[in-house]
Amino acid sequence: MPRFLEGPVADTESHIAGASTGKGSVFYLLEHPADADAWFQWTDAAGVYRKLRIMTFVEKIVPEGFDGTYQSVVGFFSASESDWEAVAVRRAAELKSTKADS
Repeated sequence: MPRFLEGPVADTESHIAGASTGKGSVFYLLEHPADADAWFQWTDAAGVYRKLRIMTFVEKIVPEGFDGTYQSVVGFFSASESDWEAVAVRRAAELKSTKADS
């Protein structure tokens, strides 16, 4: 069963780690329009696949004339069960500095 750690800003950062595998990932939303919500949805089919989606305009109609950019980055890491949270937070800090020039 994967373990989740919500980031300091829950709508822009998410961490997940598999205690039994020692593997984890960090997802960071570098940019999203200020007038659009954005949140994550994880789907975990154990042993088959794991999906992460950015959800926006949930149960809403995209406003006429909407113009916006979403930019995300994902990184992976290996860590022991006892230190995965600290490793995930460090990896997230690294990813935050990867924002591409517009």
